[in-house]
Amino acid sequence: MESATADSFTLVHRTDEVQVKQTLKLLAGYEGVLSVEVTNLTGQEQRHRMHVRSRVGLSGEESRYNIKRGLCRTTEDFEDEDNSDVEDGPVTYGEDPVLWGGVDNKYFGTLMVPTEPFGECVLSESDDGGFLVGSLSSNIATLDPNEVKRYELGLFVGAKELERLQDFSAVEPANEVHLEEAIDWGILGRLSEYLGRMLLSLMRFFYGWVGVWGWAIVLVTIVIKAVTLPLTLKQMNSMKAMKRIQPKIAIIKEIGRASCRERV
Repeated sequence: MESATADSFTLVHRTDEVQVKQTLKLLAGYEGVLSVEVTNLTGQEQRHRMHVRSRVGLSGEESRYNIKRGLCRTTEDFEDEDNSDVEDGPVTYGEDPVLWGGVDNKYFGTLMVPTEPFGECVLSESDDGGFLVGSLSSNIATLDPNEVKRYELGLFVGAKELERLQDFSAVEPANEVHLEEAIDWGILGRLSEYLGRMLLSLMRFFYGWVGVWGWAIVLVTIVIKAVTLPLTLKQMNSMKAMKRIQPKIAIIKEIGRASCRERV
């Protein structure tokens, strides 16, 4: 059984023992909300655990500029694994409560944020090896007869823009989630992040001034060239000095070779 509108979709699955109602609602800014209601239809207690999954395709050219990753954020640390890390089997995080998880590539991500911390995050390859899969699992819940358990997860599906990740508001989780950790700033870590944020702010400043992103990029490039000009001039002077003494170096080398031939 299902129903749909322009910005939401509801799917209901029912058996003699349980009913599961799933509603996906789309919001602005790459955000959405997934709501799941589990109802115990029997006259006795039932235990269950909910699993939600996201995946990213592993097809296409792999490079250090476009690595596909699975992400897990616990209360203690942020973990990321690429497909080479899970080739030999799933990687599981669950010793600490899980705040969010998902999958991404260099520029886009699919992130899932439960309002209450989940119990486990598993990163793995799909059975056919075509996808990297991120799975979140709730803690085991026990439902009394006719009791309903409701889960709510905020979704972020789109470009990993810093401000959008920082301002994520699809749900109100119990803990701070810091989705901006999904941005890979490169091997220099904090230094790359600082420089990236500074250049991004500068580019937006120029965009607010000229109103065209192309010209904003040109102006940022000019600023970078101006800042690095002293170093560039110093390097050019060093190269000119090397060219001036190159003939003398060649003469010294020739004298050395001649001396070696005389000894022989």
